Amino acid sequence: MFILATLGPLLFRYLQKKTEAMILARQREYQRVLHESAAMLLREHDMGHLMRMIIHGMVNILKVEYAGIFLEEADRSGYALEIASSYGPFPEGSRFNRNDPAITAISALSFPAAHEEIARLFPAGSLRSIPVSVPAFIDGGLLGFLLLGDKRNGLMYSEDDLATLH
Repeated sequence: MFILATLGPLLFRYLQKKTEAMILARQREYQRVLHESAAMLLREHDMGHLMRMIIHGMVNILKVEYAGIFLEEADRSGYALEIASSYGPFPEGSRFNRNDPAITAISALSFPAAHEEIARLFPAGSLRSIPVSVPAFIDGGLLGFLLLGDKRNGLMYSEDDLATLH
């Protein structure tokens, strides 16, 4: 009986490490693919094609249900949806005014963030259905942001995922 009581925690820890290794192996693989894709993106000079490649990568590599890019409008009055994997969460032509509380919350970030961490900053219904936002800054101002939906496998975004997107 003593032997079983002693082996229980050791066996549990062994199985836990194996499970974590399997999950992290999948994450590390798509992180590697994302890093390789980043080098390819640097060579692309057509903005429309570049955005399509980013959306395609997010949907097929990260396996997210939704990916959309909002960019600052020319008159700097807000942010318009430029391209998306689907138009379910945000219809074509969607935009956020510059003074929208969601834009204020995204602007306050300097890194990709899971909305569970910052949900209190978003008004009800605004971006609560989108789990991750990735802001892009130039000269200290918000140039645009990438919104990512839930992962198709149902897993939450890990700290490694957010660090890779940074």
